[in-house]
Amino acid sequence: MKTSFRAADAEVPVIFLNLALEKRRLWARLRIRGSKIRRTLDWFGMVDRITLEARSLMEPRGAFRLLSLQEVEPGLVRLAGGVELPNLRQARHFGKAEKIALCALTLGSRLEEHANALAMAGDHPEASVFSIIGDCALTEAQEKLKTLAEKSLRGSGLRAGVVLQPGAQYWNIEGNAIFRSVLPLGALGIRVLDSFALAPSKSKTFACVFSRPESGP
Repeated sequence: MKTSFRAADAEVPVIFLNLALEKRRLWARLRIRGSKIRRTLDWFGMVDRITLEARSLMEPRGAFRLLSLQEVEPGLVRLAGGVELPNLRQARHFGKAEKIALCALTLGSRLEEHANALAMAGDHPEASVFSIIGDCALTEAQEKLKTLAEKSLRGSGLRAGVVLQPGAQYWNIEGNAIFRSVLPLGALGIRVLDSFALAPSKSKTFACVFSRPESGP
C-alpha cells in the first residue's frame, strides 16, 4: 500500500514495510557478555511473546527520494532541485557519487509509548526488551528502504555505498531539517523537534550514496 506526497515537483510514495524481525539479529542484540543469567526455555518464550506483541504495535513505513549529485564542497553537498546537505564533516564520501537517496522511516509511536508505560510502572527489563526489538526493526527497515532505492536504479549500473545519518559520526543532527522539505515526514508521522531530534524516537533519516563500482585493472 502506498500514498503519495508532492515534494519539489516530485511524487514521493509512502511505503509500508513488511519486517521479518529476524531472531538471529534480535538474539545478538540481547546477548549480555559476562552475564550469569541462565537463558531457560521460559526466557526464550518470554522474548518470543514480547516480539509478537511488539510486531502488533509497529507501523513501519518509509519514503525515499533519489536526487542527482551536482557539486561537493567542504562541508556541503549540492543536489538537483536546489537541495543542499550542509554540516557534513566528511563530504568526501560523496565525491564519486552520481545519485543520493534521501530516506526517512519510522515504526510509529505505539511501540515507544508501550515501552515507556512499562518503564514508568517499574518493569524496566521488559521495557528494555521492547526497545531493543524496536532498534532491531529500525535497522531492518533501513536495509529494506536502501534496497528499494537500489532496485529503482536497476539497469543504471549504480550501486549503494556509504550511508550517512544526521546525528551520527559525519553529519550534525541539524541535518534532519532538510528532510522536511524533500520527504513526506507529515504523512509518515515523523516530526523534527526544535532540538532537531525526531519524534517518534523509533524513527530515522539517512542519505545513501549511489556510485559506479570501480573497474578492476
